[in-house]
Amino acid sequence: MLTKKQLLAFSLILTFFFSICNTKIEGYFTEIDISNVKVMIDISRGAYHNKFFNFKGNMTFSGNTVEINNDSITSLESRSGFFISQPDTGYTIAEKNVIKNFLQLGNRTLFVTGDSDYGGFWSPSHVNDLLDFLNSSLRMGADHMQDSADSLGAWYRLLATGYGNGSIANITKAGCLDGIYFHGSTSVLGYNGTEIIDLRKEDLPNVEVLIFYDENATSADTDLSNTDYDFYAYSSDTGYYPALACEKVIFGDKISYIIVAGEVVFADFKHMYDQFTDTGYLHYGQMFVNNLVNFFLANATNLPDISEFQQILFLSIISSAALIAITIRIKRKKK
Repeated sequence: MLTKKQLLAFSLILTFFFSICNTKIEGYFTEIDISNVKVMIDISRGAYHNKFFNFKGNMTFSGNTVEINNDSITSLESRSGFFISQPDTGYTIAEKNVIKNFLQLGNRTLFVTGDSDYGGFWSPSHVNDLLDFLNSSLRMGADHMQDSADSLGAWYRLLATGYGNGSIANITKAGCLDGIYFHGSTSVLGYNGTEIIDLRKEDLPNVEVLIFYDENATSADTDLSNTDYDFYAYSSDTGYYPALACEKVIFGDKISYIIVAGEVVFADFKHMYDQFTDTGYLHYGQMFVNNLVNFFLANATNLPDISEFQQILFLSIISSAALIAITIRIKRKKK
């Protein structure tokens, strides 16, 4: 017979083992298919959304490495993706050059996210300064998206339902039967080299909107800044504002991507990277972000290949070894 202490130890090991095996959070049967890549999430500029437990858990379960950075940016060479969460201060010239050199390596993805201008707590100026330095054709809006007709419990809680129909959008929207959740977000704008343009009406080379807000969405300049980036707030043409767009950037024979999103859709905040909102509404945020990761980071290879089968085999070996050790210890005590 096992003693109470031995039963407790055995129970703890089994609990630990099964908790590891079940850390992957399924997104309607979608998975993060890529492996062996290394990404960094930067929260060094005072990001309000700085928790990424679910996204990091799914990435690492699939054999990837996720770093959360809260320091200056000195090197990105070994990373395949660089995710920026709502910067409140700007990057130095040296840091911007590090980011530019990162993109010039090819097969790299820069994912830049913003927030609404509600109460003047956040401004897109630092994001747009970086995008300008990179000669990007995308810009972050300075407005606040609203939807009182079809919101998720409050006018600032929106579903983005208008998936694009471009070649990349047709891949990244796969399986998404409804919209994805944005909590207090802004818009995404185009820039043609001289002025801001409406990506709903005009196309730019190598730029594609992957998802738009709902048809009932409206835009407001809630901090009354009245800048060029409040573009939609002073337009009478409402609905279907761009929520997330990508740009293919070309450096000779090397290709990388820039993604600009009106919210930190890979964050834990209010369950944006999840299957349900914090108030229980169904949404496809996790599936959509997983689709983005699977597409944009597909060609990156930085770490030794560790397949999911190998991970499960490794965990099984560790678990078996632990159980054998307990059995031996019990037998010794009986003697």
